[in-house]
Amino acid sequence: MTRECVFIERCFTITMENTAIPSVTIIGTCRVHDTLRKVNEKKYINLNNGGMNTFVHSLPEIIKRLRVFSRESKYSPEIVGLQVGVRKGVTTEPDKDFNFEETDVIVIEISTLKAIYYENQPLQFNEVNRLLCTPHGDFGIELRNNINYAFNNNEISILLPGHPFPETVSENHRQIIANLKPKLMDEQDIREHLDLIYQYVKKPILFVNHINVEGVNGKKITSRNRLCKIIQKYCTEHSFALFEPSTLFSNHDKKTLLGKDGTDLAHYARSGLEIVGMEQYGKILEIFNAQNSRDSSHH
Repeated sequence: MTRECVFIERCFTITMENTAIPSVTIIGTCRVHDTLRKVNEKKYINLNNGGMNTFVHSLPEIIKRLRVFSRESKYSPEIVGLQVGVRKGVTTEPDKDFNFEETDVIVIEISTLKAIYYENQPLQFNEVNRLLCTPHGDFGIELRNNINYAFNNNEISILLPGHPFPETVSENHRQIIANLKPKLMDEQDIREHLDLIYQYVKKPILFVNHINVEGVNGKKITSRNRLCKIIQKYCTEHSFALFEPSTLFSNHDKKTLLGKDGTDLAHYARSGLEIVGMEQYGKILEIFNAQNSRDSSHH
């Protein structure tokens, strides 16, 4: 454990002696799941995810996950692998004893402007790439290029590859590939989805931005920077709590926090998980305590 972590932990231990433990539901990627798992291991929070710890990236995926948590929706078995991934074993609905009402704070990380659908169901872009493109040779390479072209040019459909479907593509996947619909979300789309989340959840939310810092080329990723600025602006206007990972780098160097010796702008290093998790926990505790103060003042 780093010296910073020891210090942060002592501070929290002092404040936690009279503090109830918040129940937290997480929606996002490894940048919230892995960090807050460290906090959960210390018993500072109770994770309330009903066994659903797979990653989501886009706002339509987040709304789908919220509806699944509320048991208003399920993941369809035919496309669940493209929605949440199947590598770690996957559930299409939360555990029977899961109760979303018990959650005190919902942590929601939004990490992409790109949404991709099949029959109005949001898919996860990484899984589309992994299952529909990567295994299928030249056909898959062309499909990936066509998907990227559609996003880069804000197209509403994806051109089918000129190559015929290889035998490796199942009938189910052929149907999906032929009907994929891309959507590059603009500010209005993002705001409308954030409004939907706020109206739907009716619980305290901690929004989390992507890691919006300069890469080895000295520049920020353009689309990520645009997304983070929109989220930041929205949260400021509505007084929503926001965890901004970029602020961590005023006190920590990239090599400590980021993977691949500080060059990976998508993953925290193992050495950084606990540091980031404790910072996220600080925000969660602020929200939780503020909510408890409001609740007690109403009694």
